[in-house]
Amino acid sequence: MYKSATNTEIAFASENSRIFADNWASLPKVDLIPMRSAFDPADLPKILPNFEIHEIVGPELIRIRLSGTTVVERYSAEVTGKNYLDIVHPSRREKVSRALLNIVRHPCGMVVLIRSVRESGMELVDESVGFPFRNEKGQPNQIIYQTNVLGQPKEFWDYWADARIASNALRRRYLDIGAGVPDWDHAEDEI
Repeated sequence: MYKSATNTEIAFASENSRIFADNWASLPKVDLIPMRSAFDPADLPKILPNFEIHEIVGPELIRIRLSGTTVVERYSAEVTGKNYLDIVHPSRREKVSRALLNIVRHPCGMVVLIRSVRESGMELVDESVGFPFRNEKGQPNQIIYQTNVLGQPKEFWDYWADARIASNALRRRYLDIGAGVPDWDHAEDEI
C-alpha cells in the first residue's frame, strides 16, 4: 500500500489505478525507479488505452511521448509529441511543472483527481496515477500515467462532439515509493 505525506494509506478510487500501481511495484528497480524497458503496457490489455507517457525534458518542456486512445478522446485531440504544459492553463503551468519534476527527482508517485468541464456543461472526474521511470540511459526522466473517468460510463458522452473546455486538479497526493514524499507536498494542494 502506498502512503501520502500525512503517512495515511492511499486507497485508489479506480480498480485500474490499483492494477497499474501493483504492476509498477512488481517491476525491478534501480534506486527505487524501474527502467522504462521493464514496463510493457501490453501486459495490461484492459487498461492499455488509458496510458500516457511524459518525458521530462526540462521545467518548460514536458513532452507527451505517448497517449492511449482513451486519453486522446478525453483531450478531444491528438496530443502525442506536444508539450504537456501547453495544455495546462497558463496560471498553473509553473506549479504543474514543479509537481511533475518532483516525481522523477524525489522520486515518488502521484495520484490526482482531475475535474474537466465539457462544452455541453457535463463535468467529469478522472483519477490519474503516475510513477517515475528511467530512460534507456538510466536517467529518471519519464512518468507513466494511467487515467480513468470515475462514475460515468463512456457510452453517456461523445468526446469528439463534446470537447473539453476547462480542467483543474481537485486533489493531488504524492505517493511514497521508498524515499518519502517531497517537502512541497500538501495533501489537498490543487495543481
